[in-house]
Amino acid sequence: MKERLLDLICCPSCKGELTLNQRAEREKGEIKEGRLNCSCGKDYIINNFIPRFIDSDAYVGSFSFEWHRHRKTQLDSYTNSLYSEEKFKTKTGFPVDELKNKLVLDVGCGVGRYAEIVNKYGSEVVGIDMSYAIDTAFENMGLRGKVHFIQADIFNLPFKPGTFDYIFSIGVILINPHWYNNDAAPKG
Repeated sequence: MKERLLDLICCPSCKGELTLNQRAEREKGEIKEGRLNCSCGKDYIINNFIPRFIDSDAYVGSFSFEWHRHRKTQLDSYTNSLYSEEKFKTKTGFPVDELKNKLVLDVGCGVGRYAEIVNKYGSEVVGIDMSYAIDTAFENMGLRGKVHFIQADIFNLPFKPGTFDYIFSIGVILINPHWYNNDAAPKG
């Protein structure tokens, strides 16, 4: 974890300030192991360079397996193509020439496929994923400058309000649990 991330994150429970435990272990200029503490009494681990705001990936375990097994197959830098870049442009409609020096959140980043594109255009990017695919994303590009990865739940994000210039999510299905009752489902 880069120390810069401390300016962006907060406790997902109370939205309070997080402080880094004094005994944090550093490697390659980043925080490899440690704890983030909040005055509300909650603390969160930093494990293998990644702050972890969830206890388990049980809900998304199949994605953890899939993205570990296919860790590079969707990265344009690996496949020597522009497939992911073109898909990013089409899906988001973001003016990529305006992404330079912007702070961007990639929700459900998987192995970092789109985080790679955003970073290529000069953005600082934070990728979050609930699954252990986040470890693969870090292996793929986590030590690059202006790239951060966090394991977190998209329904309980650990970010200070108004943090990001752009936010996107491609391939992540969000379902309101109330829609399971057909009477509450949106019509049309």
